[in-house]
Amino acid sequence: MIMAAFGIIQAQNQTQPAAETEAERAARLHQSSIVCDLHADSLTIVKRKHANFARGSSALQIDLPKLKAGNISLATLAIWIPDKMKYANFKYADLLISLFGGILKEAPDLRLVRGFGEFEAARKDGKIAIVLTIEDGRAIEGKIENLRALYERGIRGMSLTWNINNDLATGVWEARRRKGQGLTGKGREVVREMAKMGMMIDISHASPETVRDILKVVTGPIYASHACVYAINPHWRNLRDWEIQEVARRGGVIGVNFFSKHLRKDGKTASPADVVKHIDYIVKLVGVDYVAIGSDYDGDIKNIKGLENISKMEALTEALVRKGYSEENIRKILGGNFLRYFKTVCP
Repeated sequence: MIMAAFGIIQAQNQTQPAAETEAERAARLHQSSIVCDLHADSLTIVKRKHANFARGSSALQIDLPKLKAGNISLATLAIWIPDKMKYANFKYADLLISLFGGILKEAPDLRLVRGFGEFEAARKDGKIAIVLTIEDGRAIEGKIENLRALYERGIRGMSLTWNINNDLATGVWEARRRKGQGLTGKGREVVREMAKMGMMIDISHASPETVRDILKVVTGPIYASHACVYAINPHWRNLRDWEIQEVARRGGVIGVNFFSKHLRKDGKTASPADVVKHIDYIVKLVGVDYVAIGSDYDGDIKNIKGLENISKMEALTEALVRKGYSEENIRKILGGNFLRYFKTVCP
């Protein structure tokens, strides 16, 4: 009887599945999650280097094959306005929107989405959703009619500045050496119109004075598409605690970027664990519902080990698993938090 019972137990043990390793759990979780990236400069590289987004290119950290390999459900492609170029700013933005239209013709697996409802439809149809944004309000040349025209062409978010001042607001780099006024009168008008239209207001690259003024002008949610934590690394581009708290208080979201100079103050090459360190700080400061991913790929993200391009995004999921985050909270960080914000601002 004892031996018979032992045989039953042994047989039961043989049929029990082996416990998942952290890597296996991360792979399963990543492949079953909605993964969103809040900021990339890939269209700039496509324009400058004639890189092929649809077929893939070694010049790009984000392209269609890499999006598929990384199980990305939604990617935000920003139209960055260079400091010096032969085009007028609005014309250049319009040109890159048309360039993306050409990509869509080559890549039927992609779909431009202008709101949460269109994202749901794209996902149901098995498409990768693309959201278009503007990086630097110089694109509108101070004209509300240009802002409206960009919105009509599918733009759903805009940062008021890049690093330097413009006719809308003070940029964070220039604010280091001279005090700016934050939003200008025109900037206030633009922010109000963005909120009215349902356009995401991005505080990335804005000076603290500009952020304070935005908070005075609008009451709805704002976001930072690609930013890190000043308390961990006091880089001028990183967000102070009060900025993180205000984004959370209004129901916004912060996309943590992958730039080593923003992630680490010692100058060393960053890793997925460094990204998680910034995520974890935000979670402990304001809660898990207000943090997301904003890689800044194809900007200046060349030296992060393990996250060299968007096809490697599973490495971040594994780092979150290793940190002890629950599956529910990892799904929020990977995409759920941004989609909640996106649905609020761009239904």
